[in-house]
Amino acid sequence: MAKPIADVPFFFVNDNRLTSAYEFTATSPGTTDKTAKQVFAFTHFDVWAYGTNFINVELLKSDHADPAAPCAVANSGCAGATEFYGLARSTFGWNQLFDTKAFNRTCTESSLYTGVSAKF
Repeated sequence: MAKPIADVPFFFVNDNRLTSAYEFTATSPGTTDKTAKQVFAFTHFDVWAYGTNFINVELLKSDHADPAAPCAVANSGCAGATEFYGLARSTFGWNQLFDTKAFNRTCTESSLYTGVSAKF
């Protein structure tokens, strides 16, 4: 009698994190002062049937030492700058996409790597 086929989930790993941090002495490009920043981030990682995915999104809010533009006089009580950073990366395994072992000849795995980054 044939062995039953194992029911394999479409996503093998799925990890999500929501974090918050406070940086007391951060710096920003174009400023000489140290500035405090509040950092909020969401990170996602998964391994699925055809490859992997990684996504990271961050929101950073500075104090008045790194003022948002326009600010007439620095350190005069202007609101702090806000930054956004996003990153997404994915891999697609050739063997998984085409259901073959043909791409294992020179290394363990060959993959197409894609991604995008954005900063505002």
